[in-house]
Amino acid sequence: MSHVFPRVYRTGRAGRGFYIGLGAVAVTLSLAGAAFFLYFTDDPPASKGLFGGICGAFALLGVYLIAAAFRTCVTLASDAIEVREMFSTKRMSRDEIAGRRLLPQQYGPPLIRLVPRYTGGKSLTLIPYLKTDAAFEAWFANIPDIDAEEAQASLESMLDDAGLKGSPQEKLAELERARRLAGGIRNATLAVCAWVWFYPHPYDLAVACAALIPWVAVEIAARGGSLYRLNPKPNDVGADLSTPVILPGFALTIRALFDSQVLDWEKMLMMTIVATALCVLLLVWRVRELRESFGLFGLLMVAYAYGVVALANFRLDDSEPTVYAVPVLGAHVSSGKTRSYYLKLGPWGPRTEPEDVDVGSEYYQRGSNRETVCVYLYRGALQMRWFEVWDCPAR
Repeated sequence: MSHVFPRVYRTGRAGRGFYIGLGAVAVTLSLAGAAFFLYFTDDPPASKGLFGGICGAFALLGVYLIAAAFRTCVTLASDAIEVREMFSTKRMSRDEIAGRRLLPQQYGPPLIRLVPRYTGGKSLTLIPYLKTDAAFEAWFANIPDIDAEEAQASLESMLDDAGLKGSPQEKLAELERARRLAGGIRNATLAVCAWVWFYPHPYDLAVACAALIPWVAVEIAARGGSLYRLNPKPNDVGADLSTPVILPGFALTIRALFDSQVLDWEKMLMMTIVATALCVLLLVWRVRELRESFGLFGLLMVAYAYGVVALANFRLDDSEPTVYAVPVLGAHVSSGKTRSYYLKLGPWGPRTEPEDVDVGSEYYQRGSNRETVCVYLYRGALQMRWFEVWDCPAR
């Protein structure tokens, strides 16, 4: 069936309604906020002007979204494609197109990106929520699907791996089992990280599970060969074990920052660097895949190394603390992405100046009502001093 060109494609009704609605909300809220701030507050003119300017910028953004819903379009000719946006128009001929990719979006359908054939050429990304037809699908049918080609190449590489025993059908069955196992470990990782973040009880068990999960994943990847990936490329068919290796480190770091006030930061930095290097060496030794990308994993393992070192330093510490009675000079709560509870303490021991110390919500209410609290300074299991703030010992 032949199709008549050129053909123009615009955003579908649902997509257009979304952008118009979002733009209308932005304009309405911006104008309402500006009116309230300008006419119903007693702030100085400079503050009113600043806030009015911010509201005006958001109103312009809303107008842009509404206008884009009507102006943007894609035009197909028999031998070329043109994408018109608000302030630009881009065109590619079929001869310039090497293939197409799908770009997943957090919300909505994936976008189509056309990849140029020649070095230095610019890719072309279609606008979202297009209302298409059979002619549109037919135009793209003969353009190579790069995602499918890469997935097929990855699959063939896995099937050709001499390290995997069995027929191609048996290898495919092993791959399916590997994906199910990787999915189970990924879900377990999310559960353990939530445990460490929100309710680490029993404490040592939660921390130990988070510290062990990455190495369980590494060992599975080492034994499974090409069935698993720790640093998967786009369209790689291998079972993805990157989350169990990377995510626990951030959970351990957050836990350490909440629970351990480190005094010797220079030693902590050096110990973290050494621990990171050891982790990377172990990763590269066990998993062949990482021997070409250990730099990226080196950066990602910094969080794991710091969390393990800091938590080991204070959880394994059996030293007797030096106790300092310190005056409470003030208290305040900081509200950002997370809420922090601070006491302003006077000088003590190695601290020669007053400073804010995060004492956590559990102790804040009690400590903020006292004139004096005590700082307990410990040696640290790894010889890195740390301290905690609590009630003074009974006399």
